[in-house]
Amino acid sequence: MVRLSAVLLSLLVPHAHADEIGTGAELVRLRIDESELPMRGSGTRRKFGLVLYDAALYTAGAAAKTGEALLASDDPIAVRLEVRSRLFTKPRLKRMVSSAVGDAGAEVARGIDQMFDSIDAKIEKGDVVEFTYTPASGTTLRVNGKSKAAVEGTEFRRALFGIWIGESAVDDDLAESLVPPPATP
Repeated sequence: MVRLSAVLLSLLVPHAHADEIGTGAELVRLRIDESELPMRGSGTRRKFGLVLYDAALYTAGAAAKTGEALLASDDPIAVRLEVRSRLFTKPRLKRMVSSAVGDAGAEVARGIDQMFDSIDAKIEKGDVVEFTYTPASGTTLRVNGKSKAAVEGTEFRRALFGIWIGESAVDDDLAESLVPPPATP
């Protein structure tokens, strides 16, 4: 009877959704090579009212840096996406990345092709996609914890991470959630 009451109560009480990813210690910090990066910010990407993915930004840079300053540095950085919609697929992710980087050049286009050609399975709701960068390893794509491809070059790094935190980010609200403005004294 108690179990049935708990189930009924859970159906009646609206579930809250915070625009942050998880609360586990493994999500507060992300380990990349020899670097341990703290979470800088998190948010949710929505399009036409649909929730596509939750995103978190991890940086080694100073907290006071803007998105553009983070892109200009050579510090380790990572974006972690938790796919929340079955509509957010590998072809759509590749299309989003390709259109967001626009005319960034042949090196960037080759890097995008290399990364997405390395994904041998579908990207589905519940999957975790990570883009990480360290000066030693370049930009690495991981899907559900498995490394898929690495692309060298700071031009590729800047174009890719600019999708989420650059001046022309795909979603201004998400960019502000990932790189909150510094607190004023």
